[in-house]
Amino acid sequence: LDPLDGTHNFYFGLEYWGIGLAILNSLNESQVGFIFLPALNILIKNTGEETMTYIQSNKTWVKSKTTPRELSKSIICYDNQFYKLGKRAIKIYELLAHEVFTSRITGSALADAALIATGCINGRIWNRTQPYDIAPGIPIVIGAKGVATNFEGKNNSVMNKSFIMSSNSKIHNSLLHKINNIDFK
Repeated sequence: LDPLDGTHNFYFGLEYWGIGLAILNSLNESQVGFIFLPALNILIKNTGEETMTYIQSNKTWVKSKTTPRELSKSIICYDNQFYKLGKRAIKIYELLAHEVFTSRITGSALADAALIATGCINGRIWNRTQPYDIAPGIPIVIGAKGVATNFEGKNNSVMNKSFIMSSNSKIHNSLLHKINNIDFK
């Protein structure tokens, strides 16, 4: 449970904040996710493996789907608070600045996951995250036909500190390739 993701946004009156809930399996993989973003009027859920993600619209549940794009035409969200992340995160952000259409820093992991699943943005990169930041979004993004993995492109355990969610495998694979081929010297 993340009772208030985007605390600073909430405090300053910005709309990117919400509540998230996830159910994990014994491998710390997120199986079920719910995200509520009151200021954006978004309630989105995925109720289990291999099920579609649904968003509430006019008191009914409708299927939610990502919007696949080329990396160069994508909006990718990124970490905030660079002072905590170090040079590696700054290098990755510098790469993004040259490879994607544009980037955003919303300050809310839950908002970013919901926006991927609804097709508004195309990806999110976390360099140092907490389990409660990504757990609700993993099944929601996957159930909306997106991809969620660690920086090695492997498992989706919430214990991974470095994590990527994307609207499709093409964007995801491009991001993984570019991140893993940065010279960090």
